[in-house]
Amino acid sequence: MIKQVVPTPLLTSANTRFSFMSTFIEIMGPAITGFILLLSSLHSGLLITGIAYLLAWIAISLLERNDVSVKSTGGFWQEFKAGWKELLGNRPLWLITLLVIFLNATSGMYDAMIIFFAKDHLRLDNSELGLVLSVAGVGGLLGSSVVARLRRRFPIGKIMGMTILLLGVSYFLMVFASSAWVLCLSLFLTGLISTIENICIWTFRQETTPAHMIGRISGITGSIFKLGIVFSIYGSGWMTLLLGPWIVFLTAAVGNVVIFLVYRRLSLWRLG
Repeated sequence: MIKQVVPTPLLTSANTRFSFMSTFIEIMGPAITGFILLLSSLHSGLLITGIAYLLAWIAISLLERNDVSVKSTGGFWQEFKAGWKELLGNRPLWLITLLVIFLNATSGMYDAMIIFFAKDHLRLDNSELGLVLSVAGVGGLLGSSVVARLRRRFPIGKIMGMTILLLGVSYFLMVFASSAWVLCLSLFLTGLISTIENICIWTFRQETTPAHMIGRISGITGSIFKLGIVFSIYGSGWMTLLLGPWIVFLTAAVGNVVIFLVYRRLSLWRLG
């Protein structure tokens, strides 16, 4: 939808605002849920949720469509093939898509281990854990606020490259984490940097994809992005059992450094 209604020069700003709103809602969501659970009846909470969906449907129904619909020229497999052809023809986007597989793998290792580490090693109770995890959301809000300014000053290739490297640094902090303060710092940096990285990836995908192909490209790349997560999370469990959680954070950090070196080697650093 963003690609259809927002001019190309404003895509970064649009993605920034959407990211800010979604991150803010993710922070407020648990608080609102807690309020709903205080109600006397579970059915009241379900009714509130149903009304919220109804209001969202009404709001979307009022949107005006100015785009020209593109008629399908073939069946599913023809369109799927055309989407793959478009993706493979866009070499920078294809290379970034492959790298994101491994970026999501290292991120999955970090995310899967954070809660276990906080509960089992730092002995945080549920309320403390919820407060600590919200720090990542605060970092995400800040990241959404600064990414447009960064994009005006630096090429998108350099921004993405630096986020890959700095995420490795934030993962590495957890190797030495012995208190909740270090955990908070790592979570804050991870929320900040990963938000900037994600917005840059979304924007680059939108800027380099024709409008009539954006649905197919988003679907294909979004599916590819997730290929490494399952294996990394499964593997991190075994690594924790054998060597402890610190080796998982170290592996994620080293993985990001290796991805950064590959990123530089592929000349993606020079993307405008």
